[in-house]
Amino acid sequence: MTDRPRPSWITPRTARLGLLLAACAGLAGLGVAAADDGMSYFRTPSELVGTTRPGDSVRLGGMVMPGSVVEAVEESTVTLTDGATDVTVSYPGRLPDVVREGEGAVVDGTMGEDGVVAADHIVLRHSNEYRAPGEVAP
Repeated sequence: MTDRPRPSWITPRTARLGLLLAACAGLAGLGVAAADDGMSYFRTPSELVGTTRPGDSVRLGGMVMPGSVVEAVEESTVTLTDGATDVTVSYPGRLPDVVREGEGAVVDGTMGEDGVVAADHIVLRHSNEYRAPGEVAP
């Protein structure tokens, strides 16, 4: 095997710089892939109404309207709002304890013929501000 001469523009410094740039690009790619796995997007009631057909899978997020929670053993209902549009959500059985009036919630489900979302999962949506137990919001 013969040693080919290195081009004049490749110095030890440019070789290190190239290696550093390749490593940074690899780390950035890993970061984007990891962040994409953890993201979950939802649509608001205003975005959902008029753009979703019956049978479509949906992820809906909104605030639980006060007075809208109706719980029963067979099926419970709740209404989510974004302040402009309201969407009723049905859930098989009792709602999870985390669902409260005036709190945010995200549901995964299917849009029904009647415009009601039949939810498979309901999760609590919360703010990023920590409050100690018993502390009231400003």
